Amino acid sequence: MTCKIVNKTNQDMSQLTNMAQDLYPYSKERLGFDKPVMVELHSDPQNASNMLGKTAYYDPSSYKIVVYTDNRHPKDILRSLSHELVHHAQNCRGEFDNHRSVGEGYAQANEHLREMEKEAYLEGNMILRDWEDRKKTSKEKTKVNEEKIRELARKVIERLAEERKIKEASKTDSPDRVAGRKEGGRRLTPLEEGGADCATLAQRIRDGIDTVNRYGQGGDIVVRDQKAYEAAGCPPLDGMGNPVKEEVVEETEETNEEVVDEAKQFADDDDLDGDKDGKPKWADPDDPANKSKVKKENKTANQRHNERLFETLIKKWTK
Repeated sequence: MTCKIVNKTNQDMSQLTNMAQDLYPYSKERLGFDKPVMVELHSDPQNASNMLGKTAYYDPSSYKIVVYTDNRHPKDILRSLSHELVHHAQNCRGEFDNHRSVGEGYAQANEHLREMEKEAYLEGNMILRDWEDRKKTSKEKTKVNEEKIRELARKVIERLAEERKIKEASKTDSPDRVAGRKEGGRRLTPLEEGGADCATLAQRIRDGIDTVNRYGQGGDIVVRDQKAYEAAGCPPLDGMGNPVKEEVVEETEETNEEVVDEAKQFADDDDLDGDKDGKPKWADPDDPANKSKVKKENKTANQRHNERLFETLIKKWTK
């Protein structure tokens, strides 16, 4: 819904015209006039130089509004247009039927015209103010909506990315590849292609545990990799897939000497090594020195200690 706006100035009034075309249907709805109106934008330097010159007027016989634009703020021009649109609504209601001719001082000389002028000032200013506030609010809402849309789009993208990671992590093996991936998306070496070392398998297990903790999926892949890790004879892992550190008992020189001294006790003793095969009777079940004793089915803690001691000595002496 637009009105005819004619620019009779020598200036570019396109921005003002666009705003006027936006104001027009709002005013028409508020005022309820049913006849079209034509708007002319005029430039009159002589009128502009007059401090009390004209700003606009309405011709009820031709349904035309003339607005002067020289040296005026655009919103002031729109205020004049809004004022004259009220007069156009009054004309459509028949308010000008008996008052076609108006001149200087008509608002003071004619009570009816004075009431019409009051309405034009009040309604024209308020319509412009309401239209302006609605337009500003609409821009703010548009800005807020754009921000919400961008935020929503960002969340959707992040969610899709997470779902894609979960989907990739949950794939099962095919004959020629392994579905697991390292951080960054690099595919792991397939187990079917020559196998993988313990470090690679352990890393695969840690990646799988991380996927399970993050997304709650992929547990079957972790179990499969753990079985492959155990089948490869790799050292044990803890609950997070890290190698378990073995406790190393550091032997001091004093300890070694004590072990050697203890072992020398059976070297030349028939009661300790009856068959002289270099193994003491407590480490040699067939030693004749054991014949006089009853062989127990279960080894005592002392026997197990002696056997470990002997194995330690053998390793040291054969180096």
